[in-house]
Amino acid sequence: MDGLTQSGDFTEPVRGFSPQGQIWWQVIEGSSQRIIVCSVVSRTTGVEVRIGYRDGAVIRTQLAFDADAARALAHTWLQALRTYGSLALFMTSSK
Repeated sequence: MDGLTQSGDFTEPVRGFSPQGQIWWQVIEGSSQRIIVCSVVSRTTGVEVRIGYRDGAVIRTQLAFDADAARALAHTWLQALRTYGSLALFMTSSK
C-alpha cells in the first residue's frame, strides 16, 4: 500500500521508501554544469521530497502525503527545471 499508514494513534513511514532516502532524478544544470538532485525520504508524516545540488545542501523540501503525490511533485520540479534551465531561476519563480 502506498501512502501513509495509520496504526492506532501513530503513523509509520511510507512503505517502499527508505528513511535514508532515494534519488529519483538528477540533471546537469546548463549554466553551472553542477548536478541537481531530487531525492525522497520517508517520514512518519509522509514523503519528504528534496531538491538541491549533489555536492551541497538541500535547497528546498516539501512534504507529500503519499507516494503518488511525491512522484507528481518530483515530476513538476523536473519540468520546471527544464523550463527555467537553472536552480536559481526555478527557486525564484516558485516562491
